[in-house]
This record gives sequence, structure tokens and C-alpha cells, in this order.
Amino acid sequence: MKKAVIISVIFLIFLGVLGFFGYNFIKDYQEDVKNTKEIIQKINDEYEKFEKEIVNYNKDLTKLIETLKKSTYVEKIEKNKDEIENLMENVEKELDSISSFKSLNKYCIKKFSDGKTNRNCSSFSKTYEKSVNVYVDVVVVYNDVVKKYNELVDESKKIKSAESKYDNYIDYDKDGTFLGKDVANGKGVGND
Repeated sequence: MKKAVIISVIFLIFLGVLGFFGYNFIKDYQEDVKNTKEIIQKINDEYEKFEKEIVNYNKDLTKLIETLKKSTYVEKIEKNKDEIENLMENVEKELDSISSFKSLNKYCIKKFSDGKTNRNCSSFSKTYEKSVNVYVDVVVVYNDVVKKYNELVDESKKIKSAESKYDNYIDYDKDGTFLGKDVANGKGVGND
């Protein structure tokens, strides 16, 4: 009888410990599921806003590139200089706005069970990288045109080169390629 009581007490203690750990496991699992759902929702909501910003950026960038292409002749650069500088200023502001979404990357450090979220994470990093690199490329092309123009004109007609805080190509997703580099001059990856 004493042996049965000891076995019963040990069994009850074992069940208590098992129940305690089981309860904590289930509670932690449910909390993790809830947090993951919140992160997925945040990524998808932020990505929708990011997409809208990218549409605006692409419209102005396209207009800037078209204007720049029309201005590659020496006689046209002086005429279109102000328009190009205004467009560059607008595009840079839009790129600043796009850059505010870089916080998305801190949520995209793992794979999710939701395919849409994984695509949004991948698309964000590639689109951001390409956006910055294309703009850097536009600045490089513009400055090359300005340099050639300045070599041909008097000191009084020289144009100032563009300056930008976006002055280096980036490999945002660390894959060894610079998406968007050399797009403005028609040589690069992702040239659409």
C-alpha cells in the first residue's frame, strides 16, 4: 500500500510537471503564431504602400530618363538643364520616401508559410536595390553629359554637375549583383 501511494504521488508529480511544460509550450506556440500573423500583416500592409511609392517613382524616373536621352547632344543640355535638375530633385525625394520602407527588411529575415509575404519580401529588396542603382546611374550619365558639355563651352556657360546622397551602387540583397546598374545608358541588368 505504501508503495502504491509513492508511485501515485510520483505519477501525479510527473503529470503536474508534464502538464506545466505542455501548457507553457502551447501558450508559447500560440503567442508565436499570433506574432507571426502580425508580422505577416505588417509586411503585406507596408508592401502595398511601398508599391504605390514605386509607381510614382517610376513615372518620374521614366520622364527624367527620357528628358536626359533628349539632352545628350551638347546643344540640348543647356536648354533642358533646369527641367532635368527639377526632375532629379523630385526623383531623389521619392527615393527618400522609398528608403523609409527599408524597415521592412528586418521583418523579412525568415521564410513564412505565406507565399505572398515571401514574394513581397523578395520583391521589396530587389525593387529597392534596382531603384537606387538606376537613379545612381542616371546621375552618372547626367554628369558625363555635363562634363562633355563643359569641355566644349566657355567658362561662363559651364553647368554644375549633379550631386546626390545616392552616389554609390548598392547590393541590398547581398547576392553579388547590382540590379539596375547601367540601365540609364542601356547596358545594364534589368533593362526593360
